Amino acid sequence: MWASDTTTVTEGCGTAGVYRSTTGARNLLSCLTFRLWRSYFAAAVVRIVFLTISRDLVSQRDGQYRPKKASRHMSDVGVTNTEFRVRYAETDQMGVAHHSNYLIWCEQARTDHMRFLGASYRDMEEQGLLLPVVDAKIRFRAAARYDDALRTRCWVREVSSRRVIFGYVVERIEDSRVLATAETSLMAVNSAHERTTIPEHIRQKLVPVVDPVRV
Repeated sequence: MWASDTTTVTEGCGTAGVYRSTTGARNLLSCLTFRLWRSYFAAAVVRIVFLTISRDLVSQRDGQYRPKKASRHMSDVGVTNTEFRVRYAETDQMGVAHHSNYLIWCEQARTDHMRFLGASYRDMEEQGLLLPVVDAKIRFRAAARYDDALRTRCWVREVSSRRVIFGYVVERIEDSRVLATAETSLMAVNSAHERTTIPEHIRQKLVPVVDPVRV
């Protein structure tokens, strides 16, 4: 039997302690409703977190991790990422990615980096500026295998009036293992393949940054 309007409620609800009210029944009902909604909300949050973690674990277990074919974004200030997977045609008889592919991956990362900075190769060539590679260095540290999800990071190391040097690191996304580091040096030439200078408006976009890894 509910307490009447004149009854003093001596047992409260939750952590509020003891309440005194002339409408004890309604207050008790309100507290019970509040506690019910609070429990429901907490259960919903736990369920969302559990489902998210379970989905990630299942995806990793089944090998369903698939980054975008070409995901380009800034990872650090002045450093861009290009993500991809090793194709079967890029592997050799030993079952690993052939070393010649690393220069191609670096070229793709450099192209993406230049485009991100607002200085695409196509636009520069239409303006009569070419940037051929005159020097390339690669240090191999670990092997990449078929279908590995990789990431090539690219940044500007040095820039002068005629030359720009890019740095690269190729790493496996799953464990961030560094597979190779590289450096390429590009020289500015005109459409007649004669040495020239990099225009000021392009050079201003090629801001050197500190190496994120040891090259």
